[in-house]
Amino acid sequence: MYMNDPGDIRGCIAESWEHSDDYLTWTFHIRGGVTFTNGSPCDAAAVEK
Repeated sequence: MYMNDPGDIRGCIAESWEHSDDYLTWTFHIRGGVTFTNGSPCDAAAVEK
């Protein structure tokens, strides 16, 4: 994630995200088809590690 010049939050590998009411838990939904430079999939299991 990053913030662009106008101050909007943008996702790089995250296509969407949401937070709990208390903002303590965030859930990110990762775009499909994203890979690391070595070709392995950048999926939820890889990001969780």
